Amino acid sequence: QNPKTPHSSISHFRILKIMSADTCFIFVYGTLLNDKVLETLGQNLYQGKKLLEGFKRVSIKDAEYPCAVKCEKSSMEGELQEILVTSLPMLDDYEGCHVQFYNRIEVEALCD
Repeated sequence: QNPKTPHSSISHFRILKIMSADTCFIFVYGTLLNDKVLETLGQNLYQGKKLLEGFKRVSIKDAEYPCAVKCEKSSMEGELQEILVTSLPMLDDYEGCHVQFYNRIEVEALCD
């Protein structure tokens, strides 16, 4: 059901909110839902399923991961994880292989 979208029109968002000097929340919706992948970021704490309004999950042609794109009348499901702020560079390395498509932004996720 996810439309195939060409690379040139994708903005890949990893959603986060800084909660303290030590930890932050990230909204995960794709490959980071896999516990083994998430463990590579070090310590994390599952915070529950969340719904993100104003975005939709799409597939990228010839890619093995989904992206979140802004879409006013859509919403997407995911999970909230609390991670250490010191893990953010590892998250950026994991996501950053397509830097022109990756933006870390702050948003509010609703309880599912």
